[in-house]
Order: sequence, then structure tokens, then C-alpha cells
Amino acid sequence: MASNLDGKFKTDKDFEKSGIWIAVNEEVEFRVSRFGGFNAPAIKKAIAKYHKPHTLAIKAGRLPAEEELLIMTKVFVESSITDWKGVEVDGEVVDFSISACVDLLSGLPDLTEVLMKEASEQENYREELGNS
Repeated sequence: MASNLDGKFKTDKDFEKSGIWIAVNEEVEFRVSRFGGFNAPAIKKAIAKYHKPHTLAIKAGRLPAEEELLIMTKVFVESSITDWKGVEVDGEVVDFSISACVDLLSGLPDLTEVLMKEASEQENYREELGNS
């Protein structure tokens, strides 16, 4: 069904779920599924998984900020990052894995913030951008 709002709001469901490549510099790219939209079920599943062990502390407002940041990083990585290119640690190329990505982004919160911002932008997941 086509509407007069498609031009502003319609995204490609496949791009949102499978991800788009986001370049962070000339050598490094991350494949990132949308942090929202049609990818919401994966996000909800990751939130449930990582929040559950901390439910009481979260409700009581006693979760340390460092732990809260780690949980958010884990949720984002598990629900939205599917691959990377060109990532090196200590001069060695590192293959993508969820745990390697969590380790990397836990130490680089500004990078996490940049990737989350890009993953949250619905404009990045529009079909006409050719982000396949």
C-alpha cells in the first residue's frame, strides 16, 4: 500500500533487519541493523536477556553507571551489529564476534554512541539510498 507519507517515513524492512555498512574511517566499517523500527523484536529480546539479572538493581536505581553502560553496549551489539571490516586490536585483524565487538565497544563508548546514532536514523535504512 502506498501513501503520501512514504517519501518521508518508508524504510526497507530488509535493510533494517540485515543491516547497512557504516564507515567510521577509511579502513573500518560496521554492518549495523536498525536500532528500532522493524528490528524492534531483536532489541526487545536483547534487553530482556541483559536486563533480567539486574532487574532489582535497575528498579531500585542502584545499578552502577559502568554496569548500565555495559548492558546497553551488549544490547546494542547483540541486536544491531552483525559484522565489521578492518578492525584491528594490538595491530592484529580481529574477526567479528559478539563478544569481540562488546569488548571493543566497551572500551570505546564514543564509537558506540556514533554507531547507535547512525543505527537509530531511519533515513539510513531507506531503499533509495542503496545501502545493500
